[in-house]
Order: sequence, then structure tokens, then C-alpha cells
Amino acid sequence: MNPIESRDSSSKKPVGSLPELTSLRAIDLMSKDLVTALLDTPIEDVLSRFEDYQISALPVVDESGKPLGIISKADIARVEHMRNEKLEGRPGDPSYAEAVAPEDEADFPGREDYSPEVLGRALASDWMHPAVTYVSPEATLAEICGLMVQERIHHLVVLESSRVIGMISSLDIVRAVSERI
Repeated sequence: MNPIESRDSSSKKPVGSLPELTSLRAIDLMSKDLVTALLDTPIEDVLSRFEDYQISALPVVDESGKPLGIISKADIARVEHMRNEKLEGRPGDPSYAEAVAPEDEADFPGREDYSPEVLGRALASDWMHPAVTYVSPEATLAEICGLMVQERIHHLVVLESSRVIGMISSLDIVRAVSERI
């Protein structure tokens, strides 16, 4: 049997219509329970937010909610910052993060894998990408996917009136599509 086939064909869901998928907008896809960090948020607090809220990225904002950067697990999971390991690289370098980040999210190190020196000194501003890729709440699914592919990213910030109102991850997109097919 094909591994993606159902044993009982009557249990298959009807395939969603293309118009239903193409009508999806950023506002429909985004996580509305936004978790953010400020520039001076200690990296230990960022790690706690990743674990507590089961997220893999968050926007770094100012006090008014204006985006200043984005930080992901890949940004802070670099081998160079783990105990007893050393690898050259620069914070905020997306190609470096991709090169050394574990493929499986379960393989990302937790707070206990980092030295107290790193946890005590490093701030969100030290690790964030200062270039924020964003969309408006009305951006279409096609625009969102195209931008993620073009920029080779897994997270987008949703902005309205220059303020962060949500985040979209590649998992949010997969979830929305799977619910409709």
C-alpha cells in the first residue's frame, strides 16, 4: 500500500477547492497571540519564550510595537555558543544559521545546553536579523509563499500601521492547507 493512501477510502476527506485556498490572506494564517522581545531582552528569556509558547521565532520590537528585527531558534542554536564547542560565524548571518541549524526542530538545544556566560550576557539585539521581511494583513497565500521562497525564510511578520500584529510560519501555512484539503 502507498504510505500516503488511506486503508479505508471512505475516510478520505474531499479535496478542498482551489478558490478556498487562494482566498486565504495573511490575517487568516497568522498567529494572533503574538510573542515578542525587546532589544534588551536577555537571550535566556527568548529561549524561555520559545519553549513556553512552542514557537520557533519571534519579532524584536520597540515599545510601540514597531519591528526592529526577528530572532529564531536557528539564530541562537549555533554550535559556537554551546558548551565546549567552537565554530566561527557571526550573529545574525542567516546563511550561517542555516548551515549549522539542526534539520529537526526537536534537535535544537534548550536553555540547559548554553553556558551561563552566554545566557547572562547575550541580548536579543545581539542575535536578531535586523532586516524584517513582512506582509500586510491582506497579502494572499500566493504572495506569502512566493516571498518565503524568494527570501528563503520560514517566518514572516504581519504589519499594520507600521506595527507588528502577527507572525506567519511555514507551519501555519501547512496547517491551513491541510485543514482545507
